[in-house]
This record gives sequence, C-alpha cells and structure tokens, in this order.
Amino acid sequence: MGQISDPLKASYDLSDGVVTIATGGVSEEDARRRARGGDGPSIAWELGHLCQYRAWALGLLGTDAEFLHAQAFGQTADDGAEYPTLDTLRAEFTRLGVELQSALADTPDHVFEAPVENDLHGGKTLLEQFMFFPWHEAYHMGQLSSLRSALGYKPTAQVVMESMEAGEP
Repeated sequence: MGQISDPLKASYDLSDGVVTIATGGVSEEDARRRARGGDGPSIAWELGHLCQYRAWALGLLGTDAEFLHAQAFGQTADDGAEYPTLDTLRAEFTRLGVELQSALADTPDHVFEAPVENDLHGGKTLLEQFMFFPWHEAYHMGQLSSLRSALGYKPTAQVVMESMEAGEP
C-alpha cells in the first residue's frame, strides 16, 4: 500500500527467511558458541540483538511491543548463560516480525516524515531511522551465516540454493 512501508515489509520478510535458514538445525550448544576465540558474538546473541532492534522499531511506530528477553542481551555478547533457548528466540523474532509487518502496513507514508527524538545512527526523521534498519538486519544476517559456517553447518547460501532448486519457498 505504501511506497515507503512496502519495501520495508519486503526487507523484513527476507530477513525472516534468512533467520529460519541460518538458525535451522543449529544445536543449543552451538547457538551459544562465541566467535573470535570466545570473545565475539554467538548465533543466540545475534538473534537476540535483532529482536531488540525489532522491538525498538515497533516503538518508533508507536507500538508497545517489547522483546520479552531483552534483559539477557547487553550491548556486547557474553557467555549466553542467561539467553533463552534458540527456539524461544526464533519465536520472539517471528512474533516481533508479525507485529512489525502489521505496524508498517498501518503506517501512512506521511508519518515517516516526522522527526524522531531518539536519534540512533544519524536518523533525524522516522524514514531516515528506518533506512538504517534493513542494512542493520542484513549485516547481522551475514553474521549469522558466517557463524553457522564457522561451526561446520552447511552454509546458509547453499541451503537457500538447494531450497530454490527443490521448488521450496
């Protein structure tokens, strides 16, 4: 419906699919295994971080959505002892995505011209702020995919190609 919201919704749809593939078949132990010799992020942290940003995006659209496990995810990754299960994180990511799709569908284009009070990453208007979000999700999709491969799982791109060749959505 909207020239602004439709491409944003499509981007979030793409992220939903990539998260499903990049986290599929990953064990709980591996989901918490940190990169960079134990100092970097894990798959679980990456997914929790994305949930935080989706909840924040919903807040910018005036929706009182919250990421139910936000307290477990700080600015940097930790040992993951407080993280919920990977299934729980995927469910939260999906729930927040559904809410975000609905909120975007209900947001007229002119609303994106409004200034934002919480200027994160240089966005002075709602549109400028939302221009950051697809890039941010794409960056973390790459991180998820890299972590998946580093843990010895079939690369995300390969799974995508195999699914396409099999005629799966």
